[in-house]
Amino acid sequence: MTSTSTGSQVRKMSPDEDGRKMKIRARDFVVHEDYGVGKFLGTTIEDGEKYAVVQYRDGLLNIPIQDTREALSFFRPGEVEPKPKLAMMENKTAWNRTVAKARRSAKSLAPNLIKLYSTRDKLAREPYLEERELMNEFEAVWEYTPTEDQQICISDVMRDMCEKSVPVDRLVCGDVGFGKTEVALRAAFLAVANKKQVVVLAPTTVLVNQHYKNFTQRMQGFGVSVGVHMRFVPDEQKKIFEESALSGELDIIIGTHGVLSFAKKMPSVGLMIIDEEQRFGVEQKESFKGIRKRLDVLTLSATPIPRTMYMGISGVRDMSLMSTAPPLRKSVETSVVNSSDPIVEMTIQRELDRKGQVFIVTPRIKDLPRLSAWVEERFSESTALVAHSKVGDLEAKMHKFATGQADILLSTSIIESGIDIPRVNTLIVNRSDMFGLAQLYQLRGRVGRSNLQAFAVFMYDSSGAIGATALRRLFAMEEFSELGSSFALAKRDLE
Repeated sequence: MTSTSTGSQVRKMSPDEDGRKMKIRARDFVVHEDYGVGKFLGTTIEDGEKYAVVQYRDGLLNIPIQDTREALSFFRPGEVEPKPKLAMMENKTAWNRTVAKARRSAKSLAPNLIKLYSTRDKLAREPYLEERELMNEFEAVWEYTPTEDQQICISDVMRDMCEKSVPVDRLVCGDVGFGKTEVALRAAFLAVANKKQVVVLAPTTVLVNQHYKNFTQRMQGFGVSVGVHMRFVPDEQKKIFEESALSGELDIIIGTHGVLSFAKKMPSVGLMIIDEEQRFGVEQKESFKGIRKRLDVLTLSATPIPRTMYMGISGVRDMSLMSTAPPLRKSVETSVVNSSDPIVEMTIQRELDRKGQVFIVTPRIKDLPRLSAWVEERFSESTALVAHSKVGDLEAKMHKFATGQADILLSTSIIESGIDIPRVNTLIVNRSDMFGLAQLYQLRGRVGRSNLQAFAVFMYDSSGAIGATALRRLFAMEEFSELGSSFALAKRDLE
């Protein structure tokens, strides 16, 4: 039985009572089976009975505590994008339409996925030629020595490509900076050596640009052509790359999801490399496999989404792990503090004193002016830049910071992927409770990419309540701070 609230006082749940039973906290979003998406406010007592109070657009709903397990499911703020809109209790028709649409989508997608993986497992394709002499030349250009795990991953991928006669579908899971890109580079080079085209898919323009530089540099001298497709590339240049890819002249095309619009028509595409797969939708990734069923797919991720993780653990997809850190790499010293803690200012000053650089990240663009003013007041002798996806000179600012022309970069989560600046060894994350677990891990991976001790400080709002799930996320970051812990963190997310 439910009822609309009569205005009784709503109290926040304490961790040792209702929270243990319901596992939710004030401000978590909930989904009621009959009324749709609402926001949990706390509990109230009426006529001696305890109720959970849920806010909707047109009022409050009281749900007897004993009914919440059956009536409600919940998810944390920041777990879904965009932020969900609250439903209206009096408009059940709209909610019913939403449920029906979701069911239709799930029913159509799930069987197609099962059919796709089953079909791909039975398809035959010619194994790649090893091209051992050419591969030896390519590998010799790399200035580093592979770690033991990295060499195993490389061997796994080479075996998939050269010894198996079914399409490759391998997940390479490893910490940020552990060398997943080198595995991708070798796979791409082998594919091109076998007269195949390669599509490299990345979620952000920053990461695409990073890959474009890496691929272009490594392929130099081997006659491999590399193109890039993203919004910062002039339209004329994008058109040239697109036409070259469609004619079969371009060997490797690197881009954001927009590249999929024409990549399906490339005449000899044989390998797709997906970096940070958790940032793409299921249909985006799987539709390409559906059209090119014999396509080889290599997926790279530090923190795979639970669905991918489950498929890897259960054996539906092959999986390789990188848990060995590069030589001299140190784990990032991680702290979780409230926003007023003096450790924040002390940590920044310590980095500036050793002539290093600092990332300050916030989830919302509207927070940047306030943070910028705070930085200017506290660190007036330092040079700071502000960058986010809406500024027109983003590329120029990122380049300026990367080349050491500024000490502090204030930004949104655009730095989450693809930034590799060894001099940046301190990360400050404002309102870290608003980020997801994978995002936090990726952000932390932006520092500690040299042999210096790096520091990450995750701040939460000290003026308001923080949800239990958000707090668990932050403490998980503290718990899994050792190098090579990305797989353990992804398993925690799956659990």
